[in-house]
Amino acid sequence: MATKHKLDSQDPHYQEGRRMALERKLDRVLAEARTAAVERKCARSVGDPPQTSKREFLGHGKPRGKPGGRRQASATVTHTPVECSLSSSVEVPLTVPSAELNPQQQFEKNMERLSDILQQKASERWKEARPYHLKCLIAKEAVGHPLCWLCHEPAVIRCRECLPEEWFCGDCDVLRHKKQPLHNRECVIHGFFEAILPTSCVIKGKDGYCTHEQACILPTVKVPDCSCEGTNFTVLPGKPVILITINGRFDLHQPPYVCQTCQHQWTPELKWSGYWPASVTSSTLYTLDLLSSFQELKVISPGFSRQAFAKLLEHRTESGHINGDTLQRSFLEFSYASFEEDQLCCDTGKMHMWGLPVDSSEGDIKEGFQIG
Repeated sequence: MATKHKLDSQDPHYQEGRRMALERKLDRVLAEARTAAVERKCARSVGDPPQTSKREFLGHGKPRGKPGGRRQASATVTHTPVECSLSSSVEVPLTVPSAELNPQQQFEKNMERLSDILQQKASERWKEARPYHLKCLIAKEAVGHPLCWLCHEPAVIRCRECLPEEWFCGDCDVLRHKKQPLHNRECVIHGFFEAILPTSCVIKGKDGYCTHEQACILPTVKVPDCSCEGTNFTVLPGKPVILITINGRFDLHQPPYVCQTCQHQWTPELKWSGYWPASVTSSTLYTLDLLSSFQELKVISPGFSRQAFAKLLEHRTESGHINGDTLQRSFLEFSYASFEEDQLCCDTGKMHMWGLPVDSSEGDIKEGFQIG
């Protein structure tokens, strides 16, 4: 008695067999299209008589003749018999369709069938992988019992931008992100992942863990040393500033540097750090990456609204309102400054090509041309 075997769709041999069968089917379809194109080309080269379409006889009705007799043919119409030889290399089809496809149309039709088959195959594979993807999404929400990678204490903070060392305790989190406050951090003190702002930190008390507010310093470039050649200086939270990045809004503080030798105080240039002011007072800052991304969006989609872009940034952090009009005004100033910078860079490049210094005057440039 024969034993029935049940096919397993997850078996690699079964999947490989289906793939080979699909490839053979596609090869057969393309071969048939090429053969049909060659036959039509040979038939045109021999010069077959044109076939009369059946549409010409529609509406004429049955030809009349003598009752009970045979229909007589006209004396002026003669039909030349067509002899078909078995040894002929050209096969004359018995019936020719009225709307025959040319090779280009046949190729496009086959490509459409191929695209439909591939789309169907891709849909089947996505459907097979759907349970696995859902399982992965559910598994990544499990908190577990992680340990801090610095001190090996129970971790309460996960940072997605510090991979693979992503888990921190409260103290190590403050130490690690003191100079990197814009990282994407999540807290697990309530048993699930909860996004927290850079101004929040986790402290362990008598009743467990709780969140507290902290002052975060705006990341800037390294400042030069003081004029008194002192190297010992401190950084304190200064004027509040709103930083808007592609990830949303952040409430930070400007970093005033204080020299411990002469008590001189200064603030680094914000534009050198990659920030662009939203106003003259620099109470709100935009990152250059944000303005460049907005410029590319306006080029790709000119009808893209600045208000919609501002709402998108608001939903990233949900920490406050973002004014779309201020964003537009700052973006226009940035575009003008970028255009002027490109013009100066082009002129500077030409002066370097001519062998002239960058700070050459108009007379020096004319004299250089005369010498050359």
